[in-house]
Amino acid sequence: MIGSSIGIHFWILAIVLQIILWNTCQNFGKNYGVNEYPSTGYATFRTNIKLRRDRPILAFQLGDIHNAYNLFVNNELVRSVGHVTTSLKGSVPQWVPQFVVLDDTSEVLEITLQVSNFHHRNGGVQHAIVLGNVDYLLSVKESISLADLLLGGSCMVIGLFFFGMYFFYKKDKSTFYFGLFCFSFAVRVLIVGSRSLLIIMPWLPWEIAIRIEYLTLFLSVIFFLYFIYFSFRDQTSKLLVQLTSYIYIVIITGTILLPASVFTYFVIPNNLLLLGLIVYALNVYVKALRRKVFGAGWAIVSLGVLLVAVGLALSEYANLFIPSPILVSSAFLAFVFAMSLIFAARFGKAFSDVESLKSAADIQNHKISEQHDLIKDSIQYAKRIQTALLPSKKMIQEKLPNSIIYYNPQSVVSGDFYWYKYVENTNDVILAISDCTGHGVPGAFMSILGISSLDKIVSTNPNIRPSKILEQLNSEIRQKLNSDIDEKVQEGMDVIICRISLDTNSIVFSSALHKMVLIRNSEIKTYNGCRHFIGSHFKKGFKFLEHELALKKDDQIFMFSDGVYDQKGGDTGKKLYLKGLEEILFEMVNIPVSEQEMYLSSKIKNWQGTTEQLDDMLVFGWKVN
Repeated sequence: MIGSSIGIHFWILAIVLQIILWNTCQNFGKNYGVNEYPSTGYATFRTNIKLRRDRPILAFQLGDIHNAYNLFVNNELVRSVGHVTTSLKGSVPQWVPQFVVLDDTSEVLEITLQVSNFHHRNGGVQHAIVLGNVDYLLSVKESISLADLLLGGSCMVIGLFFFGMYFFYKKDKSTFYFGLFCFSFAVRVLIVGSRSLLIIMPWLPWEIAIRIEYLTLFLSVIFFLYFIYFSFRDQTSKLLVQLTSYIYIVIITGTILLPASVFTYFVIPNNLLLLGLIVYALNVYVKALRRKVFGAGWAIVSLGVLLVAVGLALSEYANLFIPSPILVSSAFLAFVFAMSLIFAARFGKAFSDVESLKSAADIQNHKISEQHDLIKDSIQYAKRIQTALLPSKKMIQEKLPNSIIYYNPQSVVSGDFYWYKYVENTNDVILAISDCTGHGVPGAFMSILGISSLDKIVSTNPNIRPSKILEQLNSEIRQKLNSDIDEKVQEGMDVIICRISLDTNSIVFSSALHKMVLIRNSEIKTYNGCRHFIGSHFKKGFKFLEHELALKKDDQIFMFSDGVYDQKGGDTGKKLYLKGLEEILFEMVNIPVSEQEMYLSSKIKNWQGTTEQLDDMLVFGWKVN
């Protein structure tokens, strides 16, 4: 038995009963002057208190007592927590803060406390037992609970907010670890402070509760470390983070697997690591501040607030003075809030940058819009020029009645073109169907080169044969494109040249990669061209082949670019292919020529469907009278 006595001052309406307890030398900050007792075992404490008759109704406020106790007042058991024993066998530890209203009106109170501990590194009374006015103690109890709920609830809400941020932007892992820190910190507050979770869940086993208490402590430290690392990666040592992680893996694993009498000692290395982490965090923040990393200033502020909050908690822990619970909770909440301002500073900077970029983009978009309008106007003007260079259908049909031209550029201007020349002294028509490299503006430039070159060649020699036209056209294009200097130049055109004699109804044609289809008496025949495009380098001795045909009445010939049969569509999204085009042309000969162009256009559109047009399309057809 160990006895002690304490005077009571009712003019402050509160009586603090500081019971001499047995403790361990390692119980930092809770030295009540008695360190010679072991941390495990059992003991009984007794004190007598003399009271006035006109005293108000009194109550006991009992905090943590490790691990089981019985409280007697005048030999009457008023509260029992856990199961007090004299050995490990049968001992049942429990942590539930108790508020006991005294019904005893005696002038002298004999208070007896039986305590036993076989499960924790610290035994006995961990917080002063308070005896005082019931109303006052209730208000203190409520303020402590309110402070813990405010801090814990606020941290959970902040944690959820940062989890949401991480969900929508997973590249920034610092938000994820900050959310984890807030959650683990919140759970620790609710299970350690006023033991709110244990009051709500008294059925929770002590072994689980104490593991949650220590795990949330260790996890909070490691989550805070990873928050620092992902927030200021350039200023943080990855090796240090990895080494610290390995240490905490061992600590956390031990906390899960080992008994409380062992893993509760892990708080000692944790405190040393936490102290080192705080010093290292300050070093990281200062480096980041010097490098003008956004949020570094608020990080230093948050660290300062953390030191204030820890100082307030330790002052109570060391019995220097007892700060208001609201003050302590507010300090920790201010720390979490200050940490969140790190993100606020970065997001503010990001939004500012976005606004600046948006303003710059608006200016660029305006310039681009102006340039687009100029380019659009230029392309429209180029279209008018290209259209002017192309012979009109009326001009062609004057000499070649029953002819059709299906001309469908992929863009505003086209790389496909058709060329026509009537040679009056021979009553011949020279016709070219060409597909230049590319489409759109590049193809249109090539088409202008082709048209001007054909004009020059035929004007110089009106009686020239188609094969010679191709040879000279190849020389002209290579010269204009400097192809003889740079053999890698691949620009040019596929073209078929035909010379039709209107007197004899005969045709002579020569082709570079283009085809011609002849349909006669329900039979179709396809003539292939040479496998060289205009603008390529020909081998020595190469000559373009010529075909000469005598045409008969109702014969129909077709010449076309590859953009027609290379178009994708149909049910499978495949190309039309030459066979598919030949089938359409074979159907066309059975309808009047005046309807053939519309028929062909309808067939191609139906095949194409919603598929994008891939290339320019050009088809020339002529039915012999």
